Amino acid sequence: MYRFTTFLFSILILQSILFSQEIAISGKVIDAMSNKPIAGCEVFAGNSGTITNEFGEYVLAAPQDGHLNFKHIGYEPLSLPVSKIPHVLQLVPILLQGEAVSVYGSLRTQSLLESEGGITVISRREIIQTSEPHFQTLISNIPNLNWAGGSSRPRYFQIRGIGERSQYAGDGPPNYSVGFSIDDIDLSGIGMAGLTFDVNRIELFRGPQSSIYGPNALAGFIVLRSVEPDPREKGYLTLSIGNANTVNMGTAFNLLSGPKFKARLAAFRGYNNGFQYNEYLDDHTTNERVESMGRLKFIWSIQPNLLLKLTLLSVNLDNGYDSWSPDNAGFVTYTDNPGQDDQTLRAGAFRAEYRVSPRTTLHSISSISRADMEYSYDSDWGNDEFWAADPYNFDPDVEGWRYDFFDRVDRLRDTKTQELRIVQSSQNDLIHFIGGAYYKDLTENDAAEGYLFGGDESALESEFHLTNRSLYAQIDYSPFKKITLTSNMRVGLRNTDYADDKLTIFSVDDQLNGGKIAILYKLNPRNTGFINAARGFKAGGINQHPRILEINRPFSPEYVNNYEIGYRGISNRGMFSLLGFYTRRIDQQVSLSSQQDAMDPNSFTYYIGNASEGTVYGFEMEFKRSFDQGLSFSGSLGLLESKTQEYSFEVAPGEFVSLGDRAFAHAPSYSYQLGVQYEVNSQLSLRTSISGKDSFYFSESHNQQSQPYSLINSGVTYAWSKSLEVSLWGDNLLDTRYATRGFYFGLEPPNYPEKLYKSFGDPRHYGLTIKYTL
Repeated sequence: MYRFTTFLFSILILQSILFSQEIAISGKVIDAMSNKPIAGCEVFAGNSGTITNEFGEYVLAAPQDGHLNFKHIGYEPLSLPVSKIPHVLQLVPILLQGEAVSVYGSLRTQSLLESEGGITVISRREIIQTSEPHFQTLISNIPNLNWAGGSSRPRYFQIRGIGERSQYAGDGPPNYSVGFSIDDIDLSGIGMAGLTFDVNRIELFRGPQSSIYGPNALAGFIVLRSVEPDPREKGYLTLSIGNANTVNMGTAFNLLSGPKFKARLAAFRGYNNGFQYNEYLDDHTTNERVESMGRLKFIWSIQPNLLLKLTLLSVNLDNGYDSWSPDNAGFVTYTDNPGQDDQTLRAGAFRAEYRVSPRTTLHSISSISRADMEYSYDSDWGNDEFWAADPYNFDPDVEGWRYDFFDRVDRLRDTKTQELRIVQSSQNDLIHFIGGAYYKDLTENDAAEGYLFGGDESALESEFHLTNRSLYAQIDYSPFKKITLTSNMRVGLRNTDYADDKLTIFSVDDQLNGGKIAILYKLNPRNTGFINAARGFKAGGINQHPRILEINRPFSPEYVNNYEIGYRGISNRGMFSLLGFYTRRIDQQVSLSSQQDAMDPNSFTYYIGNASEGTVYGFEMEFKRSFDQGLSFSGSLGLLESKTQEYSFEVAPGEFVSLGDRAFAHAPSYSYQLGVQYEVNSQLSLRTSISGKDSFYFSESHNQQSQPYSLINSGVTYAWSKSLEVSLWGDNLLDTRYATRGFYFGLEPPNYPEKLYKSFGDPRHYGLTIKYTL
């Protein structure tokens, strides 16, 4: 696939050189409101065309008696006779104030107004105003998005109540319901690397996106896109200090800003102590976060029709992990052997775009990544002195063993992806066609030790090898001026191979097909309504327990059928969207148990199987509204009602357990965010927000729930000059204690009664940030 891509673009480059045309017209395209140049504007006449460069400039040959057409997302299209084209041409924005919001994470770039589905776009301004540059600080802004604790940073997400909460050793292959990517690099399941320093935008797609992103998008997909090298993008330095020994430093600037070759560097390093105090070790750093990131981006405009982009990303997370305690103390722990939650990521992405004609573009997207991870923890959460004291009174001499456990898994993941895509539109823009092929190769090696498979094993070395091959197509058809019909489909084959040091070798193949149909109705140029139906999928997999029956080892794919109806409107003062959805889960993957040996009553083993169905429905609302005198409001609301059908399984001879018949885990019935910002003058701005979630079940295996909570964040920014800006910020100002993960089991000797144990989100966090623009 890689050789084919290289050969294809070599031919295209040679073709462009041999058949280049004499330039007859040159000019510049600018924004009618700001007078800034417009980059990427389509300029075409007949069968020839080009796009403007970063300075808004273009050159093009066109018939003297013809027309020149100008088109760009967010602007009114314009067509003029060649003889009347001014050297500097102005395009009028569709939105008279603010920027036109576009969606880049779908198969083709289009305006948010023309997108049919649940999409949240977080702008660079919103990202910059957070207390620290990590996706964790933005989760509360997005309706019906939740995350599960149990790691130093969020890596497991739930959208509309669907998504994994962990991936411990022995939990099966790296299959995820919510995907995560940064600059075309697939980081699904390892989203801890989601640092947002010098990130330009975040797009979150709710509902199944399998027809676009494949197996890791049953519930949705999260896309981060960093700032690209551009002469208009200034460099800057930032420094933040705060409680919990917080020190964050970063810089970003253009290395090269030539007309054809541009480059940008971003570097960040952050630290805080993780808010925990280990009483036994008298240490405030056992849960510390030591995080750094470096990114290089290159853009090479070889000639007007060929654009190459290269991203190199390096992320180091050297984080401690020590956040659980037997007494649910919250931010006090007692471990004698704290764990780690480390991740070292080296990744790169290469994108090539060749404009064959004004209406046809070829894309090649390649990525490669290696993630080296360690996840470990003190699994008894205590120490000898702690367990010897009242009320536990555990005496190793009497019992004949120490109450001391430690779990660790070292995980190495290598991923390669290759995608080829063609985007084509008809002469009258009535039809847009997209077709492509996708290939992914992922190898994950695990070395685990500790209390595995309920104590049946103490060590495991295993390897998963996953390959995805798929073809996809999409057609957008506008039979009438106000109506657009969209249909897409993805057909793929997923192969999963597994081997471990227990002599288990197994392989499964899944045929995975999904698609979507949608109707978009333009009520007027600034208001649209839509309805869609989609089918998404999550790949099947392999149970890793060494002594499970072969018939129980594989489990099948899970599917969802999703239906949505919504409205989206924009104005020169803001936007509003409202969406209703209904989702049905089919062949839901759940935890089961059965007797593996008919002659052994103690051979009951838990494993993943397909044994249930579920439904979830609700509403999502988002708005932004600005008023005179610098006052603006924003907010979101997610309402959710979910239910898993009841299912039963045998856990001992003649003993059955029934689960389900209640809401999904980590699916709060409401989530909300309301923010207000006031620009006092050109130098001073104030902001505050409140966000919250309803209670939710921690797991499918028990009925323990969290408590509802609300968090208040605030900030003040003062611009001393055009170059120097100072911000004071505070998160969780009321120091609310809220749970992000919960387990229900017996931990405490001597009787080990079952009890709910919780880990908590960050407490009050405040500080100061200084930004200096170069």
